[in-house]
Amino acid sequence: MVALSKSPTPSQVNTRDVFFDEVQKEDVVLDTELDQPLIYEGYARELIRQIQDMRKEAKYRLDDKVFGQWHSDDKDVSEAIRRWSEEIKEEVLLSDFTNSPHDGKAYDVEKEFELAPQRKIWAGIRKSTLYPKYYICSI
Repeated sequence: MVALSKSPTPSQVNTRDVFFDEVQKEDVVLDTELDQPLIYEGYARELIRQIQDMRKEAKYRLDDKVFGQWHSDDKDVSEAIRRWSEEIKEEVLLSDFTNSPHDGKAYDVEKEFELAPQRKIWAGIRKSTLYPKYYICSI
């Protein structure tokens, strides 16, 4: 825990909850312990950031249907991404987000990086072929 003499707002300390206790001697006390759900959320947020950078590098438009694939041998990273996969998929506008080792297919952008020290993950994105554009002509 960290005690502060000033009363910050929740947005200033990037926290979810602020509690007030009248018998508390310090002005502000911060719990700095990271629990497993918070660590998992951090992995997911970092992956979201990385995939957004990959989309930018590939010059995708917002309406492009994009397939994403990922894999990690780290059990904590894998569990975190499995738990957060729907949120990640929605946040970075993926039509599909699959956990599978690299399948040898071509990706527009692919990277292996660390979500945290010694916590590696591979991710690849490519335009989805699930929704091809067809043109209908009348005769």
